[in-house]
Amino acid sequence: MNETHETQETEAPKNRMQVLGHERPSKKKPLTALDAKAKLLIEYQISGCPHAYVSQYTRAAPTEFDPDARRPLEPGEPLKLEEAADLLRTRRRHARWIMAQPIAQKELALQLQAMRDGHRAEALNTVVAVMRDRGDGKAADKKVRIQAASMILGDAVGQTPAKSNVQVNVGVNLTAGIVIRLPSNLPQTPLESGVEPKSIVDTHPLSREQRMLTRVESNEAADD
Repeated sequence: MNETHETQETEAPKNRMQVLGHERPSKKKPLTALDAKAKLLIEYQISGCPHAYVSQYTRAAPTEFDPDARRPLEPGEPLKLEEAADLLRTRRRHARWIMAQPIAQKELALQLQAMRDGHRAEALNTVVAVMRDRGDGKAADKKVRIQAASMILGDAVGQTPAKSNVQVNVGVNLTAGIVIRLPSNLPQTPLESGVEPKSIVDTHPLSREQRMLTRVESNEAADD
């Protein structure tokens, strides 16, 4: 009985992630609809919180003399995801999970597009004001005015990016040299005439007696 109890205590968990100290994987189902808190989470990131109590939260604002300085948030100031989660008293981990859902990404894209469309008139008025401002009449001021006019007309502003042209040449590389013209009456080599050249080395094998005589003659010549 004691052996069975000890075996149960020393038995490792079935999940390997638990052995490494991680929590169990989340089994949450994907969101199909956004509740009021999820919508506020997206809204605060785009247009900020309109209420004054948002100033109770601070944001890092380091300076040269005080790297740890912080400043209070202002009403209407766009918030970071972590700041919006703290303001709504939601876990940051859960807030990141909400923003990773396709339905939340779709809502975020719709609100960003609405924000973009709402500032089109203001952006156009800014470009018109820049175009009408003569400045000091310098070349740089004229260039800025021309660019602003081009933006209003819808023309391309600035130089078009250079296109990379990659060309691969497949062929024989010719090296410059000197061409020597040979006389026509020069005899042709055996390779040029098509005649098989005769071998200089005698291919006929020697008999055993001939090899012995040749060896004796070479030895006598060496002794002399």
